[in-house]
Amino acid sequence: MIRFALTAILMLSATTAYAAPDAPAETIIRLTPAQIAAIEDAKIARESASPVLVEADTPKPPREIHGEIGVGIGTRGYSEIFGTVVTPLGDDGVAAFSFSRQTDGRRRTRR
Repeated sequence: MIRFALTAILMLSATTAYAAPDAPAETIIRLTPAQIAAIEDAKIARESASPVLVEADTPKPPREIHGEIGVGIGTRGYSEIFGTVVTPLGDDGVAAFSFSRQTDGRRRTRR
């Protein structure tokens, strides 16, 4: 009984010792319209200074099928084969397909 009371006292004192202090009041910082305009002007200047990576009249490269395949062979009869393919659909769609087959070489036993 004393052990239970001592455990309860220790548990309660530990929770009160580590209780979080009261959170400070939140402060709200608001920008003035002049500050907002200055930020927007800086953004426009930054965007106009950045280089153009692709010209607007450059034709799009042909869309092709992309994918990967893999094979794994290991000890005790482990083998694996897997693959993924991504193919274009229409002007802006894609379809992705994946497959996988794995065996670990274990014999199945009746139970």
